[in-house]
This record gives sequence, C-alpha cells and structure tokens, in this order.
Amino acid sequence: MGRGPTDIPASMTRQATDSLQPALDFEQLRIYREEQQICIGNPRGSDILREFNSLRERLANEKLSGEEQFATMKLSRDEQILSLQQQLATMKLSRDEQILSLQQQLATMKLSREEQLATEKLSFENQIANLQAKITSHDVTISSHDVTLSSHESQIRRLTVGNEAYQEMRSRFISSFKRDDLDWRTEDDRIIINTGNLIAHGGDAVVDATLYFMPQGRNDRAAFEELYGFPPWTVLRNISGSLITFLPLQSW
Repeated sequence: MGRGPTDIPASMTRQATDSLQPALDFEQLRIYREEQQICIGNPRGSDILREFNSLRERLANEKLSGEEQFATMKLSRDEQILSLQQQLATMKLSRDEQILSLQQQLATMKLSREEQLATEKLSFENQIANLQAKITSHDVTISSHDVTLSSHESQIRRLTVGNEAYQEMRSRFISSFKRDDLDWRTEDDRIIINTGNLIAHGGDAVVDATLYFMPQGRNDRAAFEELYGFPPWTVLRNISGSLITFLPLQSW
C-alpha cells in the first residue's frame, strides 16, 4: 500500500529541502537570452542548454555539409554520366563511320571484281573467236591437204602403173634367161616375154615427158615432140595435173 504525503518521514523532507535550497536560492539564479527568448535558471541548466544548442547547430552544419557533399557527388555523377554518354555517342559514330567505310570498300571491291570478270570474259571470248578462226583456217588447210592427197593418190596410181610395167620387164628378164640359158621353154614364159617386149619397146608419153623435168633430165624436147606429136609440158598439162606438182617447173 503506497504512502501519502503525510506518510513521508520528516527526515526525507528535510533532506530534499536541503538539496533543493541551493538551486532555489535567488543568488544562484540568473537571467539570460537564448535564441530570442529570455530564460531564468541556474548555471548548470544553462550549460546543458548551451551544449544542446551547440549540438543542434553542429548537427545542422553537418547536415548542410552532407547535403553539399551529396549535391557535389550528384553533380560529379551527372557529369560522369554525361561524359559516358558522350563517349558512347562518339564510339557509336566511329562505329557507324567504320561500317560505312567497310561498305564502301566492299562496293569498290565488288565493282573492281565485276570489271575484272568482264575483262577476263572479253579476253576469253576473243581467244575463243581466235581459236574458231584458227579452226576454220585449219579446216581450209585440211581441205587443201585433202586435195593434195587426192593428187598424191593420182600420182601413186600412175607410179603403180609404172611399177607394174617395170615388174613385167623384170619378169621378162627371168623368162628370157630360162629360154636362152637353160633351154626351158614354156607357153607362160613365151607370153611373159612378149608382154615385156611390148612394154620395153613401147612408149609412155606421160612418164617419158617427166624425164625432161627431172634434175639432169633429157634436153632433146624436139625428139619427144616428133615422137608423140606434142612437147613434154603439153602432155603433162593435159593430164590431171597432179604429177606436175612434183616436177621442177622452173625448168619450163
């Protein structure tokens, strides 16, 4: 059960009065101005108030300093962000310029390659045209060679005839040896000898005409004309003409 005011011992009241008396003594009180206000108190309370005001002022200054530092940091950060944005813009512009330069280089290389291909194509077409012209020329040459071959074949046929005649003459020589030296007489040998005599003692205007146009050939052309009725070159010109190609015509 709590005590009322009458229950407090007198000693406690006296001690409280003694402890408060110095603070309540008018001589220790003073009047002073604090922040546009008039205050009355003892020195101990005044010191606490001054410390409180000093602490509050310090806090206000620190707050102001912090705000200034924050503003400075914010400004620095904004400047850094702006600088980074400018750097990004510069890098983007440089990259775009590089891309444009590469595109221009590719376009130039493509145009150069197309021109080179066009030049090579024209060169190949010219080479093909030249080859076709050569082929045409070769075809003409081949045709000419075919004509020459035909002439050669004609000459070979004529020479073959001459060789057959020569063979007949050689066969006549053997049959004559059998008849005259061995006294072997047969009907076949008689025919061979008669045929050889016709060849040996008969004429051949074409072959005889060539004798006048060979190196160190005959030069009695009047005798040939008396024998055959024509000069040697007339006989050769009136045949196919193939044999004339192989004669030294400068002697004509």
